[in-house]
Amino acid sequence: MMKARHYRGLGVAAALACAALAAPAVAGAPWPTPGAAGAQGYRYEVLEHHAGGADGGTRMDFRLASDGKGGLVADIARVWALHGGDWTPVTLDADCLARLHARPGEVAELTLLPMTPESAHLGEAFMSTCAPDEVFTPVTDILNISLIVTSGRFHAETLTRVGQTETIEGFSTRFDRGAMTMAEASDGGEVTLASLDDGEAGVEWKPSPSTLQLTRGTGAAQVNLDGGEHFAFHVTIDRRTGLLVGAKSIYDDVDFNASGPGMPAGPPVKLAIQREVSIVRTAE
Repeated sequence: MMKARHYRGLGVAAALACAALAAPAVAGAPWPTPGAAGAQGYRYEVLEHHAGGADGGTRMDFRLASDGKGGLVADIARVWALHGGDWTPVTLDADCLARLHARPGEVAELTLLPMTPESAHLGEAFMSTCAPDEVFTPVTDILNISLIVTSGRFHAETLTRVGQTETIEGFSTRFDRGAMTMAEASDGGEVTLASLDDGEAGVEWKPSPSTLQLTRGTGAAQVNLDGGEHFAFHVTIDRRTGLLVGAKSIYDDVDFNASGPGMPAGPPVKLAIQREVSIVRTAE
């Protein structure tokens, strides 16, 4: 059976990406919009707790570079996967590294913002389909977090006082990466200014539970995943620069029924995963 870590719900990332095309941020937020030009290193980490199975996770060191005009590029330096309690480096072949525009000694260089209509579908135009889940999935979380505070669709820029909450409109989307397809929908949610001081602002972004359908693999190896995800992020922004300080999941629960020719015969297999996501700045 496919590793449980591969069942991560990816739909919201595509929904946010499409929203970014239609609704740029509006000036007036309690931080500069767009963020100042500059670059900062971060470490992303997700730990996945699987009901009835082994835990897993992914760790990624990366750098975000802002051009001061709304453009954002992610340089992926290193990636590790958690197997049997050990963090194992994820390696890619030379052809895939070239397709991911990797610089020497790194894994990928990816344009997150601005998005084109093609890249917003998270297919080849966004990231080569040669990228494994351990590269693609963390980048969707990083993209989510970036868009929460930059896309006017999600109203973070209207928050001026602690406790203020705005409603998020519903959204739906789908994408196709060959061996992985997705369709997802949420009926909305809310965004709240959780904290504010002279140096930093904290935003909580809470979409309502989403319905989510994924297919993984093709032919006899295909697995169909039907269920949903309920998650929320706390994002911290530097008020002087408008750049990301860090982020963490408040909760992230994924539940699926898995079926298909790639699964054992019988009724659908129930999968329940709790994810803990964090992004912290590094000295780099």
